[in-house]
Amino acid sequence: SLLWVRELAQAEGVISLCASWKGPRFIIAVPDAEWLQCEACQKRIVPYQLVRRLELLRYDTLGLLRPSQIRAARRGADLSQNALASLLGVDLKTYRRWESGRSYHSKVTDRAIRGLRLQKHR
Repeated sequence: SLLWVRELAQAEGVISLCASWKGPRFIIAVPDAEWLQCEACQKRIVPYQLVRRLELLRYDTLGLLRPSQIRAARRGADLSQNALASLLGVDLKTYRRWESGRSYHSKVTDRAIRGLRLQKHR
């Protein structure tokens, strides 16, 4: 996972997480989120579902397309992964990591992909 949770706090039914993704720290409030706690050592355990939710919220927080939206834009433009990677000037493996959610793309790349979506609607 790309997410490293630093701190967890719960107040009024909302869990706030201070998280870092190889960059600035973010505080994201996640309503109705739950985590587990080890009875033996009292360490908090963040379930995969919550980590996944946080990763998607990060895309929203940064104003980036989510992996599913990147895939939809490519398909909407009737391009293969290889063709779009070439258009964007990146290696196919890099592009595949963006589309699968294993790494994050830049704002510049995001604008280029959004441009594909806009061209389709003209």
